[in-house]
Amino acid sequence: MKEIELSSFKPSMLYISRSSSILDGKIDEIKNYLKDRINLEADFKIFYGSEGLEEGDFLNFFNTPPFFSNKKVTVIKDIDKLPSAQAKKISVVLEESVSEDFNTILIMTSLKEKLNKDLLEKVRKTGVVKRLMVPHTDSLKKWLEEKSELDGIGFTQGASGKLIENVNFDLSLLKKEYEKLYTYVLDKKDKLIDEKAVEKLVSRVYEMKIFDLVDFIGSREKNRAVRALKSIVLEKQSIIGLVTLLFRMFKFMLYLKSEPAGVRLETRDNIQYTNPKHHEHAKNYMASHLGHAPYMLGRVSSNYTRFSRKYSAGEIIMIVSLLNSYDILLRKGEVSEYNLVLKMINEIVEMKVT
Repeated sequence: MKEIELSSFKPSMLYISRSSSILDGKIDEIKNYLKDRINLEADFKIFYGSEGLEEGDFLNFFNTPPFFSNKKVTVIKDIDKLPSAQAKKISVVLEESVSEDFNTILIMTSLKEKLNKDLLEKVRKTGVVKRLMVPHTDSLKKWLEEKSELDGIGFTQGASGKLIENVNFDLSLLKKEYEKLYTYVLDKKDKLIDEKAVEKLVSRVYEMKIFDLVDFIGSREKNRAVRALKSIVLEKQSIIGLVTLLFRMFKFMLYLKSEPAGVRLETRDNIQYTNPKHHEHAKNYMASHLGHAPYMLGRVSSNYTRFSRKYSAGEIIMIVSLLNSYDILLRKGEVSEYNLVLKMINEIVEMKVT
């Protein structure tokens, strides 16, 4: 909206979409645009059609000239939910307020295209009607929320998170896999996609399988780590990068177990994270060497903190040394990657140092 001046706003603006999140996003966009152009506290107010309109309050605000701004802005969300009698009164207000030097801009949102005919006619005469039917965002989570709402389907929280992870935070791939899930759920009565559907229809990309393997090793789940390794090998993908990811994880753990001075290390049964700044330093290290999308930083940090309780400081030091040796062996390529990594997993998970 930066290219539009406040003086270019019409007396009335109606936005229609099947997605409430898109409509809310549009109001947030307008409010953000206005924050340096009008006094939001005195000259901006939102009314809610779903709650019924307090006509006296609305008319008083709408008709009072702006205190500190060139224009006032009145918003009515969900105007489609207003009783017919109140919708007609809004159309009268619009008709009476039209002039070249109007004081108040009326912005309305609606989830339905079929509105009070008189109101719709007055809006078209005094302003603009815009239909917002396509998500415009680089946020994968928000895109998925808006797109599914437009299409009349839903995702459980676990399903949406798993879908975004499975496509490795790639928006173009997300759009492609979404269409597959949309087709699948059309015949379902509740139109709701759960985690099982995502697991069944959307393959986890190679990068995420590698991160799964790292997590299983970090949590000392040997059997799950071996199964994850087999899945990666079946795709005939190289696993040399695994050592780098493991090194980052165990170095993060070592940060947590060391005092800020870097001298004293805690044992596995005596972990104390009493210094918030120290933990923040560890998170900063994770952020700069993540290997994940930034979206995952909080979750990865939390997982690695939890995993650190399963290893003593002595074990971690030995594992870091072990990883260096395996890195050299993997790069030489003289032995089967699968057999080497299988042996490495066993040595790490079974490591015992007090």
